[in-house]
Amino acid sequence: MSEIINAMDREWVTYDRRPDVRLFMTRLATDPQFGFPTAAALADGVRVIGQTDPERADLMLAELMRIAAHDVIAQRIVLQALLPGLCNILGRLFASAEPLDREHVAGEVVSLMGMRIATFPIDRRPRAIACNILRDVERDYQTGRKQREIDAIRFTTELDQSRYVDARAQEPFSVIEDRSDLEHAVRCVRSAGVVAPRDFALVVATRFDGRDTEEVALEQHLSLGTALRARHRAEARLAAFHAKRCAA
Repeated sequence: MSEIINAMDREWVTYDRRPDVRLFMTRLATDPQFGFPTAAALADGVRVIGQTDPERADLMLAELMRIAAHDVIAQRIVLQALLPGLCNILGRLFASAEPLDREHVAGEVVSLMGMRIATFPIDRRPRAIACNILRDVERDYQTGRKQREIDAIRFTTELDQSRYVDARAQEPFSVIEDRSDLEHAVRCVRSAGVVAPRDFALVVATRFDGRDTEEVALEQHLSLGTALRARHRAEARLAAFHAKRCAA
């Protein structure tokens, strides 16, 4: 399984012992349905109850989700409770991904999961909560991937046809002249779903902040090869966007 998921499991052991998490559980215990001593016990309880009593599991998740709208501890508990389902999604996505790109896929899916948990409209969708969140995350990823593929083809075509294409195209990043120009370009491209937040972070950290690529890749749970490919893709898309803007 993904190293990101393994790292989350390792972190969970320590996370469960944190004083703020224990305080959260003490406060939550005032509700009779949350008679669990620890966050780990609660996450496990949601999983087990979901298999035998889906309605009760939905009630528990609904309350957690309402809290999760403004509390990161509740978000983390929900994420841990739904981790087996998330692993199933990754298993399906990994089947069609290059081995060295799998950690990048995992990172994006985990990020999408966090966003869905934090913004899920629980009052409008109070049933089958776990299934709905997981389905939304997989759909979000697939939709984003298709859009990135379409945009990458479009930008590449436009770059090839642009009068601004010259020797600099062999080094895509060279057309981005300064940090403010980069950040403006990235904001525009990200709004179209072309450059992922993690790729943006790689570019800024390694190109402008001067950090070691291998060090940044390790922080993002990526292999060095995956990080380099992700950065190259991001830079190529930035270069295409920049050339298009100059030609306008």
